[in-house]
Amino acid sequence: LTRCLQTASLAFLPGDQYCKDLSEPTMACMELVREAYGMTYPDRRRNKTMLQSSWPMIHFDPSMSVEDELWKLTERETVPDVVQRVNEFLHWLIQRPETNIAVVSHGVWIECCFYAHSPQTLANGDRVRNGDIFAAECISIGGNFQRLQNVRRIE
Repeated sequence: LTRCLQTASLAFLPGDQYCKDLSEPTMACMELVREAYGMTYPDRRRNKTMLQSSWPMIHFDPSMSVEDELWKLTERETVPDVVQRVNEFLHWLIQRPETNIAVVSHGVWIECCFYAHSPQTLANGDRVRNGDIFAAECISIGGNFQRLQNVRRIE
């Protein structure tokens, strides 16, 4: 999660090419978008209070616990569990008023998203690599997520 916060903070600076005006973009830190968790220490989230003090411009998910209660030393989150989080996040996402949204996450989370909702994106054994950028349209009907379309890797 910390790496995502670092990336988002650097990628979307006020006044740069992605943020044409000088105001800070709205940024939210959602536990639903974190890497698959469990068993490996890099996938353990840092204390929420520490993260909030390091990134005061980011709105943290109010349901996020202070300590990482999801991470377990002896149990790894499964792919179906990650896909369920992806689906919950996409439902949250389509409720947002913005029309252009960047999602900064980790490879496993993004791959689970694509395998579930755009399998052709990672055809032929392609993987999501560090620094990859993808663009997609998130389609909803009646406030319900339907599909991702026009997914493409930005070179």
